[in-house]
Amino acid sequence: MKVVPIFGAAVAFRTAGKFIHNPRMRYAFLSPGVFFALVASKVFAGVTEVHVGDKLERANLLKPGVHRYVRYSVTPDGHRNAIDIWSREISFETKDGRKLMRVQQQWDETGKPVVLVQDAWFEADTLRPLTQVKRLTRDGTTTTSGYRFFPDKIVGMDELEGNAKKGFVQTTAEPTNNWETDMEYLQALPLPA
Repeated sequence: MKVVPIFGAAVAFRTAGKFIHNPRMRYAFLSPGVFFALVASKVFAGVTEVHVGDKLERANLLKPGVHRYVRYSVTPDGHRNAIDIWSREISFETKDGRKLMRVQQQWDETGKPVVLVQDAWFEADTLRPLTQVKRLTRDGTTTTSGYRFFPDKIVGMDELEGNAKKGFVQTTAEPTNNWETDMEYLQALPLPA
């Protein structure tokens, strides 16, 4: 039996005349030809292109507030070992006459004295990134990295005091997203019905 997860369900193939039944999962029993026709129709029927700077209709679902996460690993015997604690705060503020979204993050490692603090600004309705400042403190030393996002490049923020990325320039063929805030961005993407 070959089981392929697709679109939130699982598709099971018949092998040697036997089916496997699992009450916790739904299975559709399809011939391989029908299966691939179904997948092709689903994949090509509902493709939505999202370009950086496009208005995201679900962006209004992002609400101000603080979210905390504990990242951990699981040992072979099932115990959890904490890696770090993340705190992410979303706020909406008016800056230079524009409504912007701000995402502030702090990651505290549990086993060693390492702290990462990030501060990012975005257009509120598109999530197009404007700036990103990262401060990493490790072994008592803090490194600051600040970036400004433009449609055709990302540059170091030369005006940011202590910026280790002064003079940085990365040209891009098209505008880019700030993937440091992936959880917020993914929540705002359009979802097919």
